Amino acid sequence: MQNRNIIIFSPNQQELQENQQSIENHTYQAQSINAIQYQYQNMQQPQIQRIKLEEGVQKQPLIKIRNDIQINLERQGYFQKIFQSVSDDINANNQQYNLYPYIKDDQVIFQFWKFEFKGQGNFQDRYISGILKLKPDHPLSAPIFYFDPIHTDQGDEVIQNESVYGDHSLCIPLFSYWKKTTKEQEILQAIEQNFNNPSWSQSDVPANPLFAYQSEQEKQKIQNRQAQFLPFFEKQI
Repeated sequence: MQNRNIIIFSPNQQELQENQQSIENHTYQAQSINAIQYQYQNMQQPQIQRIKLEEGVQKQPLIKIRNDIQINLERQGYFQKIFQSVSDDINANNQQYNLYPYIKDDQVIFQFWKFEFKGQGNFQDRYISGILKLKPDHPLSAPIFYFDPIHTDQGDEVIQNESVYGDHSLCIPLFSYWKKTTKEQEILQAIEQNFNNPSWSQSDVPANPLFAYQSEQEKQKIQNRQAQFLPFFEKQI
């Protein structure tokens, strides 16, 4: 698992009060094949995100989110074709995935995909969701995946997992050692596998070391608390 270049702030209390931003709630809209629409939080604008763990658990540092991926409108026909192909495969094989295109200003953007799958372990049977963003030159460059924040009684939180950075993005070997021959179906499977079964070598630093080096009992406690704010997964037809 590669160590990413991120900007970490260590402000004093006054700076925290000045820098902490309320999360701007934009709207993610998505549609399934039968035109069901959903609303999701828009994470397109760079923002400062801070993890809120249970009281007594060390907090992850403030991390500045990287600039977003540019939308290539000229290639929307290509992205629509591969989206439809992957959607058809998911439905034909009855995979426990939900996949929707991103909609912005009433325009469908097939370059970005809303992806939902069933959690395992402490997130057993819960909705795990996020946005897969394909690069404008896909498949030459690796995509990126951002998990949706969890809306809890203490505010919006980054989902706690060894493979998830503080900006909600997934650390995944498939993206780090990207091959342009990788199929989109493989991307979705790798995201699910990497989240539900996070692993890294001792020579690497996990994406979320503050969580990764907790005891198993503490990890379970943290994830169980977050899981109660996630609905149970349902396959959309």
